[in-house]
Amino acid sequence: MSAMKRPLLMRALLGSAALLALLANAAHATDGDRSWRPATNRALEFEIVRGRLESFDGRALSLRCQRGEHAVWRLGFEVNANRSRSRLALDDTSSTQEVAAVSRDDFQVTAQLTRLSFPWPERRLRPWFGLALGGGTDRHAYEDAQPTFTYRLVTGGPFVYGAALAGLEYAITPRFAVHAQYGQGVQYTGRREETVMTYAGRGTSDGSFDGWQLYSTGARFGLAVFY
Repeated sequence: MSAMKRPLLMRALLGSAALLALLANAAHATDGDRSWRPATNRALEFEIVRGRLESFDGRALSLRCQRGEHAVWRLGFEVNANRSRSRLALDDTSSTQEVAAVSRDDFQVTAQLTRLSFPWPERRLRPWFGLALGGGTDRHAYEDAQPTFTYRLVTGGPFVYGAALAGLEYAITPRFAVHAQYGQGVQYTGRREETVMTYAGRGTSDGSFDGWQLYSTGARFGLAVFY
């Protein structure tokens, strides 16, 4: 991303946080003296995606825990794995039947820890800001074994990221709250790739690369269930 776009993204993030603070301050005028603090310090977080509920920071686990007056920690964990095997009979004029085998193996694990700060936790409409740190690793393997040649490709490697976040939460009841989140982040990725091809001989190639990416998390909407 160009150097000119980076200041614009940071200004957009700061402007969003300022707008959320103004909205929460306006909503405070209608709260009176009632406190809208969550009923407990623990919650499960779900993302609302096209009318469905999914885990917020990880499909396997997304937990939230409040520590202190204003500090909230959110932990997300996700594991994805896929393995497939297929065998195909090839047409051949000879009496010997030839078989092709195709296989795929995909694996990814990700963990994220987010620190949120709520300046006014007693309000019904409460803004927050925070910082998320996460990372993981993945591996993807593909192999196509034909009677006359074999092709195999393996890629994967680690990645780490950090993101500055801003959001707004609205308490439906002390047990349920909906929220919206937006953020800007940066990610580092290291990859390694190996290719093996056998056809009237054997050829191999391997290489590695790394890179940085500045990205936007986009607007995300979620539900917090306190238990």
